[in-house]
Amino acid sequence: YGPGGHGYDAYGGGFGLGSAGHGPSYHYSTGGVHGLSTDSFNPYRLPDLIWVQDYHLLLLPQMLRTMLPSAKIGFFLHVPFPSSELYRIMPYREELLVGLLNADLIGFQNYDYARHFLSACETILFCETSPQGVEFNDHFTAISICPVGIEPEAVAELARSAAVERHIRIMRRQFSGRKVMLGIDNLDATKGLVHKFLAVEELFAGHPDIAAEVTF
Repeated sequence: YGPGGHGYDAYGGGFGLGSAGHGPSYHYSTGGVHGLSTDSFNPYRLPDLIWVQDYHLLLLPQMLRTMLPSAKIGFFLHVPFPSSELYRIMPYREELLVGLLNADLIGFQNYDYARHFLSACETILFCETSPQGVEFNDHFTAISICPVGIEPEAVAELARSAAVERHIRIMRRQFSGRKVMLGIDNLDATKGLVHKFLAVEELFAGHPDIAAEVTF
């Protein structure tokens, strides 16, 4: 759904601009956070930080600011922000930017995504921007480049632990003589996980010999 509760079929409605014009759809609802009220934030006390994650909740910073004017709000966008040339043709482009700009800090994966966002703010909202952030309606939103990654040393240490070794032995016995197909997937509906299951099902149905030798 888009702002105002207007429906969109599947992942259309002009929002399919999440990743270089092809990736996860930007689809939102002003009423998408059902039951959101000040009661939901009774435990909130300054200087607590409310941290909002990813494109599903682009409008949430504005909702939070309305309910909690003094709140410290951070937002991190895990997907690419489209270039201003693409973003300017999206429905509700102003509403989404305003929603985001109610955060005190916005994090992006890299400089290009931040640059696209700043350019969109300039061309659509005509507001003052700098590499440090955006000034809009007497509120400054800071911009940060925060690449998401892992701590490889910690992962390697965990892989050598006794608990992991025990599970490895169990799985080797369980799948002895079979090939194992492993998928590591985001559960976001736009990532095509259902289609992957259907493809594997079709593979096994068409090739029973493979199904007898492979575990997915």
